[in-house]
Amino acid sequence: MLTHLRFKNWRSLKNVEINDLTPITVFIGANSSGKTNIVSGLQFLKTMLKFNAPEATYQQVNRDPIKTIGSDESEPVEIEIAVKVQTENDNEQIVTYCLSSTIEDGKLHFGESAYDGLTKLEATDGQGSLGNKFEFKHALGRPHLLLPAVSRFRPMIKKAPANWEVDQPSDSALTSLELCFEYISQRWQLLAENFIPDLNLISKDPTDLYEILPNGANTVSILNFIQQNNHAVYERFQEDFSWLLAHVDDISIEATKSGTRLRIAESAHSSQIAPTVSGGTARLLSMLAAYYVLDMQLGDMPGLVVIEEPDTALNPGILKNFVELLRTYVDRDVPRQFILTTHNPAFLNLFKPEEVRVVERDEDGYTHVKRIPEHIQKIWLEDGEYGLGDVWMTNSIGGLAD
Repeated sequence: MLTHLRFKNWRSLKNVEINDLTPITVFIGANSSGKTNIVSGLQFLKTMLKFNAPEATYQQVNRDPIKTIGSDESEPVEIEIAVKVQTENDNEQIVTYCLSSTIEDGKLHFGESAYDGLTKLEATDGQGSLGNKFEFKHALGRPHLLLPAVSRFRPMIKKAPANWEVDQPSDSALTSLELCFEYISQRWQLLAENFIPDLNLISKDPTDLYEILPNGANTVSILNFIQQNNHAVYERFQEDFSWLLAHVDDISIEATKSGTRLRIAESAHSSQIAPTVSGGTARLLSMLAAYYVLDMQLGDMPGLVVIEEPDTALNPGILKNFVELLRTYVDRDVPRQFILTTHNPAFLNLFKPEEVRVVERDEDGYTHVKRIPEHIQKIWLEDGEYGLGDVWMTNSIGGLAD
């Protein structure tokens, strides 16, 4: 589970810490306050680690500058996370990982650190050492980032000579770092603003079927993958979807040589296929697909689903049931975590103050993130007459456009 975020010089996030993330965390704020910058930072970190891609990121940094306007050129961009992982014997461990980048003389330099509470490992430009003994680089000469290096080279480290024992990291430290890497690279599902799937794919989708695309475009391919490979998971998906949309009787994926198509049968006309699917229905398909695909790989590990504005195009009654469904998901034996953004006070009414963070920009244009003040609970919410969204609209907690 993700417990902490820190951003430095990342777009509008000049110096932001977000602590004590909950199983469901909702970010609210005005347009361009910095909510999407938080999500894009998570996407950037996942891409870096999953593809071990400093070179590709260098191209992105030059094409789409990520550094905060007005920041000192010598200061690095930093993204830091803390992750709670469960190691062997059901021990919980907090791993803190920080990735920094600086451009000097037209070259992109990376710095990394990882700390599990006992052991701290560091690397620069994708090169470093474990316990001052095992230096890691890509086998073909390309440098490895720290967490992918631990995952790739751990079998070699474990076979290290006995005289390395004092200097090399402990086995538990390596386990924690490896779990952290797997969590970020394989267990984060992110849906960006305005996502909507293509429900009729003309050709086979070549993308990773264990990961939803930020625009939701491969939703049908993922659902087809689940339908073909794990009937029990697909049945649970169908049950949840039909609970949210009571008029839906059956969802199936038809795959032919010419393409893949989603088919929805409605209860009023169960023998016929619905001719059209609304945008809200399509978005629900993507959100449930992002959740259920976590059960298809490393299903016993925790997972994170990030959704920008999940309430878009959804009826308030559906939203109530949707949040109820999320609460059942985070209470599972293998927990899932959700990070959401919203502009909708009716949606915000469904959450608790401790689950919400207010995102605002100051007069210099820099983003700040704060919790809901404790007095709001006592003054506004104790008698149940008002919800948090109602309070938001009084401008008592901030995060509204001027």
